[in-house]
Amino acid sequence: RSGDYIAFSSASFETSELGVVPTADPTAPPRILHPRKEGVLVQSLEHIRGTVPADPGRFLMISDEDARNGRLLQRRADAPADAPWTDAI
Repeated sequence: RSGDYIAFSSASFETSELGVVPTADPTAPPRILHPRKEGVLVQSLEHIRGTVPADPGRFLMISDEDARNGRLLQRRADAPADAPWTDAI
């Protein structure tokens, strides 16, 4: 965990939603990284810092979307809210 974001989630039996707020500005509006989708659960979210200061890093998440036993997905930290997640492995 980078410590750059405060992660939050809201979940029910069949859906979940994940978002973050930057620790540098905890009063900023929350940024939803994974909106609720019927039948899709997200188990985990992590932020990994980039290797150089200009690199915003990436988010990693484990989701059961299109994968009964879960899959590891990634997305750049500065990607727009509707940017697709891609397989990390």
